Amino acid sequence: QNDGRLADEALRNLQVASKTQAQSAFLWRLMAQAWSMKGNAGMVAYATAEEAFARGDKPMARFQAERAEKLLPAGSPGWLRAQDIRGQAGGK
Repeated sequence: QNDGRLADEALRNLQVASKTQAQSAFLWRLMAQAWSMKGNAGMVAYATAEEAFARGDKPMARFQAERAEKLLPAGSPGWLRAQDIRGQAGGK
């Protein structure tokens, strides 16, 4: 609904869905949109990396994962997963 006030609820629901639908590019696209509404560029990059990886777009997944690593706090769950994505997508 493109309403920032609903972003927190959307993220909670999407995080639950990601437990069983982690390979859904559409889920990660929605996650990126929700994080964008909250103004969290690091999590937008991470979710976009997940989306690209789910679609099989390894160059974009690697690019967004590297971006997420720069924007997210070192050691955070998103930062760690971004490292995994970068490695699986053929990054250094």
